[in-house]
Amino acid sequence: MSGSLRYAARGRFDPETADLLAEALEAAWNALRAKGEFRNPAKAADTRTLLAKYLIEIAGRGERDRDRLHQQALIFLNRGMEARRRYNAFDIGSQRLPANQA
Repeated sequence: MSGSLRYAARGRFDPETADLLAEALEAAWNALRAKGEFRNPAKAADTRTLLAKYLIEIAGRGERDRDRLHQQALIFLNRGMEARRRYNAFDIGSQRLPANQA
């Protein structure tokens, strides 16, 4: 994926920034793997893709510090995981919200 990220980023960024993004992706991914996250290969691939897209997005806003890119990617992912956990834990039973409130 970091090779794919470099390729995708080179269309938008200079080669040094593309390399920086690939390094930030690897750092974030290694941190997740160290915690034992994402043993499911399909989920792992989707998550790496999501991280890569987010890194490209925040680099597009001007961030060029590898450590901040890596940390922001982990924060982004953690917030999404926490939101999913809260959503999955929420039980409205058999009640349904009206379509205009969903």
